[in-house]
Amino acid sequence: MPLNPNSDLPPIFVINRQSDTSRRGDMTERLAKVGLTPTFFPAVDGYKLDIPNLPDYDGGKRRRYFGKDLKAGEIGCLLSHRAIYQRMVDENIERAVVLEDDVFFADDFRAVLEDIQKTELPWDLIRFVGHGKVFDLGFRKLASLRHGYSITRVPTSPSGAYAYLLNKAAAQRLLQMMQRNWVPVDITHSRAW
Repeated sequence: MPLNPNSDLPPIFVINRQSDTSRRGDMTERLAKVGLTPTFFPAVDGYKLDIPNLPDYDGGKRRRYFGKDLKAGEIGCLLSHRAIYQRMVDENIERAVVLEDDVFFADDFRAVLEDIQKTELPWDLIRFVGHGKVFDLGFRKLASLRHGYSITRVPTSPSGAYAYLLNKAAAQRLLQMMQRNWVPVDITHSRAW
């Protein structure tokens, strides 16, 4: 399969553990309904790692600040996202959509991706957030998109790394920040923000 079967859009990477075949099938179906074809990216299974001896996990710092280690799933998730950033850099992928394998989409998700490709607004990472308390503190609209959507800046950083679009510059910056890890990937996104 070509890297990008959605030729007019960036590749769509879906993080999925090899054992999660039902999630892979569900995501294939959900994306097909909105006219998109995913490239499944093999997730790192944190439950199979020797976490105390991971060279890129700073358990000491994590325990000092939070009193407990990251969970195995959090570490696997973080390392999976980081592997996508590394692939983007290694293969010179300019932009990519990154999805976790349990997200749902509005029927016009493809149109949102198309609109973002046409905007002249400079961006590095765009999180897809449909609602939530992150907007309660207000927001500043940076660019309008079709169907009532917009690219906004909020006064806080939304949590969650379940669905976002990033460019290679953001991937490089995130890789620099993820050499020694002690927070989940969505917090790493917030640090960069």
